[in-house]
Amino acid sequence: MQGNPPNTNISVMRLKSGHVNVYTDKKRYIENQTGEAYVVRCISYLVGKRYLLFTITETCKADRVILVCIDVKEEYERGSSAILKLWFTANDRYGVLSSMHTHLSGSFELVKHSYRVPPLSDTELACYFSAETGDGSVFTLEKKKGEGNGDVVEMVKGLHAFMVGDESVGIKLKITNDRRVGLRVEVENPMKLTMEYTNRVFSKMGQRMENEMDKNVISLYKNPMPQLQGSYPYPHNYH
Repeated sequence: MQGNPPNTNISVMRLKSGHVNVYTDKKRYIENQTGEAYVVRCISYLVGKRYLLFTITETCKADRVILVCIDVKEEYERGSSAILKLWFTANDRYGVLSSMHTHLSGSFELVKHSYRVPPLSDTELACYFSAETGDGSVFTLEKKKGEGNGDVVEMVKGLHAFMVGDESVGIKLKITNDRRVGLRVEVENPMKLTMEYTNRVFSKMGQRMENEMDKNVISLYKNPMPQLQGSYPYPHNYH
């Protein structure tokens, strides 16, 4: 395997509770036996005893990006860790296909919500945190589908927020399917976010989905057909 030297940048992001060391680098590899090329971008944070590594790997073949892997790993000095793995691939019929897997060890716990409420984008929310310190991160994935064809995912948008006190360090990404070059990946540089903004973004996503589901349940409950009323009793915990 051949590759070029990594291009590493080091910066310091100043927050109210202190500073965050941010490391970014990018490298390209070529596998001689298969002819596949790999573009690897790494973004890492170091805050006290907390360490987060955000890795985006693009697999290219015949000048097309055929696979994108995103690995998010957060570690504590005490041996606890949270790993989030995502895979994206292009499909001629369904657009961008994706999967998400998590692995926790030590004191980390996970809260996860998945929403599929057409015509809104399918959304996944994952929040993992340490039961000992309360520190952790939140990740959201939105799958935007094409108009007139609810089965084709045209674009996937993601936001990862690394919580630090009453602020967070956020990374936004966007993956689209371009039939000419395969998957296109856009990753913004880490940015400082207030906790108010972060909470508003994530709570708005969940609330929008819940409201749409709520309206659907109410419309079914108010339908005058007796058999429909019998099949869909109004949930007492909605109001």
